[in-house]
Amino acid sequence: MIGRIQIIRHEAVPKCGSYERCSMRMRILVIGAMLAVSPMAARAAATCDDFKAAMIEDAAQHQAPPPTFRLEHVNSADANNQFFSITMFDDARAAMSCWHGEVETFAADANSAEPMSVLHTMLLAGIGLHGYGLEWRQALQVRDQLVSLAKASDRQVSEVHVAGGKVSLVISIVGPPREGNPVGVPTFQIDTDR
Repeated sequence: MIGRIQIIRHEAVPKCGSYERCSMRMRILVIGAMLAVSPMAARAAATCDDFKAAMIEDAAQHQAPPPTFRLEHVNSADANNQFFSITMFDDARAAMSCWHGEVETFAADANSAEPMSVLHTMLLAGIGLHGYGLEWRQALQVRDQLVSLAKASDRQVSEVHVAGGKVSLVISIVGPPREGNPVGVPTFQIDTDR
């Protein structure tokens, strides 16, 4: 839907072990529903050049290392289908594909469950959403909503639609809980609708 976010995957009836956990899940679902009806200013699929420029600008604004974009592959059947690796941090990976000058996919994932790796991945997710066309505050709200929905989900997965595409987050559990929270590695992705 143009200019709106729609939550498309959630648990209709949360399976909870305690009142507090169930109450938290219900609050997250209510917040998700509120976001689903609130307008979000986003343009349809960003151009690759605009996306790259926004990432460079956001990195400078947040005092992060400047991203470097390396052309990794050009589709032999269609030279307008290109794949780039994006390097900003040593502990998080990012990549994007461009199809006829528009962002087709942007992905970022943590190399480990270490806090800085997860933090860098979440910064890449916010920068990616902003580069895709959301206002900065809205980009952070969507990113944080994805995290809340994934943590509340038994499968640790969340997905929302934004104008022109969908955004997803998967948290892969990789170890025993730390301080009562499962240790997870986030994977974030934006896919443009075609």
